Amino acid sequence: MGTAELADGGVCRLCVCRPGKTERSCQRSANHGLALAVLLHLPGPPHTPHHVMHAYHTNLIKLPWSTYLPDLAAINSMMKLKTAGHYPPSSFIFLSRIFPIFPWKNIVVAYCATSPPGDPTPLQLHFMLLKLLVMLAAEKEVMDQEDTKVPELIAEAQDFHWEFIDAKMYHDVLQWQQANCKPAMVLHAGSSLSLALRLLKAAAGFPTSSGPREHMHPEVWEKRLDYVLLVVELIGSATHSRDAKMQNYSEAVSHLFQTAVDICVQEPHEQQSAHMISLLQEILNLFNTCSPSGNVLHKITDIIFAIFEQMPNTHFLTLPAVTAGCRTLASLSCMTKVVEHCIEYHFKALAKPESTSLELPRDVNAYGWHAVTLALIMPEASLEEFYQTCVSDCAALTLHGHILQTLPQCTGHQQEFDIAARLVQWCSQMKPTPAQEAKMFLLWEKALSLLLRQVRFGGNFTGVVPLFTSLAAGMTRFGEDKASEGILGAIGLGKKSCYSHQFRLVSRAMAAFLHCQMPMDSSQTTKLRVVPTAAGHVKDPTRNQQSPRNQQISGLIAPTKLGDQSFNSLESLLSNKHYAHLREKVSYAVSFVTDSSNCIMNSVQLFVYLCVSLYPDDRFLDALRVNVS
Repeated sequence: MGTAELADGGVCRLCVCRPGKTERSCQRSANHGLALAVLLHLPGPPHTPHHVMHAYHTNLIKLPWSTYLPDLAAINSMMKLKTAGHYPPSSFIFLSRIFPIFPWKNIVVAYCATSPPGDPTPLQLHFMLLKLLVMLAAEKEVMDQEDTKVPELIAEAQDFHWEFIDAKMYHDVLQWQQANCKPAMVLHAGSSLSLALRLLKAAAGFPTSSGPREHMHPEVWEKRLDYVLLVVELIGSATHSRDAKMQNYSEAVSHLFQTAVDICVQEPHEQQSAHMISLLQEILNLFNTCSPSGNVLHKITDIIFAIFEQMPNTHFLTLPAVTAGCRTLASLSCMTKVVEHCIEYHFKALAKPESTSLELPRDVNAYGWHAVTLALIMPEASLEEFYQTCVSDCAALTLHGHILQTLPQCTGHQQEFDIAARLVQWCSQMKPTPAQEAKMFLLWEKALSLLLRQVRFGGNFTGVVPLFTSLAAGMTRFGEDKASEGILGAIGLGKKSCYSHQFRLVSRAMAAFLHCQMPMDSSQTTKLRVVPTAAGHVKDPTRNQQSPRNQQISGLIAPTKLGDQSFNSLESLLSNKHYAHLREKVSYAVSFVTDSSNCIMNSVQLFVYLCVSLYPDDRFLDALRVNVS
């Protein structure tokens, strides 16, 4: 049969069943004829004129492709139409018209059913099929055709047995995809690239929303990591494009996190695994690949935080994301923000303790903090710089978690004193936003507890007084209704406080209590009231029975002017209409300060009562309720 005759419709006669043949032999003959048509005429002989190729394709389309069962050689020939480079583009375009007609579901089942264990045929079939589908999706002329069936086939193919493909072959497909696409198209949900990525996600072995995959390749996690790496690199490349719009990033980034959430929900044993941490490391590597210009990083950060806030089941990712962020993020600022927010989301997902009493029993998980200390990894090479970044960003949860890691390593009072001094320094430097105010309580409580340990166990007794004073000074500043700093502050025209009345009450009450527990003797030496009924109490009845000169001569220990001022400031809240809704707590604080049986050793008791009663919904404060008395 000559070329002209074939082009004139003779090829269709290759598949005609002649009289006298059985139905099975007719089907076999038809399949052989279709295979011959694919091998000889689909690409077209070299240098075939365009009009002859058109004639071939016009007649080939009439063949019964819905019955065609291609062998591996035929599928490889189809793939070469795109990869060989010397075939006319029209051949691959024509393939896109007949390819979805092939009974691929039956083909896949037939190859899997007839291949003995260890036979590489299913692997080769699925590899070539996956690559062909990705190639078809990448062909703009194919996907722009109104009547194309390729998208339907790709959607159907997501349920094929991709577990046969190993990591090496899967990586080969990803490399082709990355080299033959426009990265910015990853930002468009309806693009052909997004369609191909959904198929590649299925081929990687990610679970579906309905459940985990029935069968998975032993190298499934390598494939998953490769897939996430591809998507991250595409998004990162898109950030360097001027045409990409920031509002389009949200869906692409959400897609990444949804893949991780699906694994946590459908494969619970992987929730805290090294695999999950590695997956999140690849996702968070997005911060390292994004364009540093403009506000790209800021926008990506906002998108990720919104995902944790709004996407269901993201609480499974919080602690693995803490570890992943510590290991991956090159920018200390990004690391601080991600780690702090993930710890915060971790506590938001915790249930409220059943006990309503002020003091809680010891908990093996330390009310959420034990898991944080296991997840948190500090950057040892740049630890001091990381501290300062945390202080600047008011990452108090991160710093508190680190302190909990550090304290068990202390071997003496001096090491604990050094930590207390560092905490007080951090507290004096931090400027939290109103949304961050409650986090300060963690550092205040830990500083108070460590300083009291110095007093109780005979540590650096003289060194704790300046630290108590500095801590109280910082609390005084936060408790002001108007800023007293600067020229305007000095004349009472300072800026109105941005903090809540609850926070100001806690700050003012604790400042008053601490200042009142540090009276002075006649030599202006500060004393600590470390036992109940100790001298120098703010309401000591003997202080008004002697003149100031007699007090000095007799060596009477008396409250300082600062102690009187801070107490009067606290007491004034009883008549302040802005604190009317907090009058019960104000009254409790005033009574606690004026009770001479309370000394500086009771400061944590007052502090925890105010924190817990005024901030009952902040789960990260629950651990403060252990060993209050």
